[in-house]
Amino acid sequence: MLSFEFFHRFLISKRAGSLVKTISRISIVGIWLGVSALIVVVNVMNGFNKSIRSRLLEVEPHLVVDFADLSSSRDLTQHPVYEKLKSFEGTLVAPISHQDVILRTTDGFIQQAIATGVTRERLLQLLQYADKKSDNREEGLAEKVENLKFGDMILGMGLADKIGLFRDDSVVIVPPENMLLPAGEIPKVSQGTVRGFLLTDVERIDGQSFFFILDESFPRLQGAAGRHIALEVWLKDPEQAEAIKQAVATAGVTIETWKERNASLFFALKIEKFVVSFLVGLSTLIAGLSIISVMVLLLAQKKKDVGNLLAMGMTRRETKRTFVLIGMFLALSGVVGGVITGILLSLAIGRFSQDVLPAFYEETSIPTEIQWVQILAIVVIAIVFSYLALNVTMKRLSSFRPSEILRS
Repeated sequence: MLSFEFFHRFLISKRAGSLVKTISRISIVGIWLGVSALIVVVNVMNGFNKSIRSRLLEVEPHLVVDFADLSSSRDLTQHPVYEKLKSFEGTLVAPISHQDVILRTTDGFIQQAIATGVTRERLLQLLQYADKKSDNREEGLAEKVENLKFGDMILGMGLADKIGLFRDDSVVIVPPENMLLPAGEIPKVSQGTVRGFLLTDVERIDGQSFFFILDESFPRLQGAAGRHIALEVWLKDPEQAEAIKQAVATAGVTIETWKERNASLFFALKIEKFVVSFLVGLSTLIAGLSIISVMVLLLAQKKKDVGNLLAMGMTRRETKRTFVLIGMFLALSGVVGGVITGILLSLAIGRFSQDVLPAFYEETSIPTEIQWVQILAIVVIAIVFSYLALNVTMKRLSSFRPSEILRS
């Protein structure tokens, strides 16, 4: 192909001009590094987003169902919506209670916390996930959960660290509204005993919550004004949450999907990914603009060759297309190299980055996820931009006059 032959002779061969050859190589390397960095950044952001999403789906309910006029777990399990939800295959439906409380240790430390009442089945599910995540399987988890009794509680690891609680320590649980009682009236408090810890890498659970068996461990908390009770639903396929929500929706019932409950988090992750990708892409764009400099310099140095082509009968359109293709070969050299390097680096990072981050991060490895559609989009955008920029640059060929060029 004539364009490729010109690309080789004019830009990268030994006989090419030293200035043009140097700038061409700098352009290729700049585009190569820019595209590589963009692909690695996008893949790492994809990996972190996938990691956060999977972690949330392990500990967060896929649907939360609130009832306007129900206040006990027995009423919840007798409601028609409960039966509808149970009818879906692979669905786990369980009542749960949440309320703000104040914890006071025997050493006098005070800490706000969220008291979460769950079924034994749900608590076992949480502990099994924590064990799997830490890769430190604890034997007899089911028996441990089954043996929890009145006053027993499982603490989030972060909450335990905040107030210095250990296994078998005692703690006083006080609903905050009891602190507003008139003078002389004794507030109703509960005595709890720590029987275990839970680490999920979700701050709302690890740093703020403790868990107990609903309607069994702390009966005094059932009558607290701040107590909120609902149904939590886990689905076989979390993506079906919206469809199931529409199927069971009825008057007096409020249903939230996991996407709605975490909408602000997913929006923040999307904005973060867009901003980082945009900034890296902008640096790649700046590096790509050097192609224009190369082509302008090439036209200035090869003006006589352009005149020869026009004099031999090549039309201006064909000449313009030839030089545009020369520039495209230059751009594609960097883009293709950058794509291959970016993919290889992403694979290497995902495989060999275990435990490279400090332990206080929720994710100590650097996960990556390659989405081929995004890589294809990067390649297409790079090609389209290069083509448009080169077309604009090559418009100056219309001012070339073969006779004047050859005469000079």
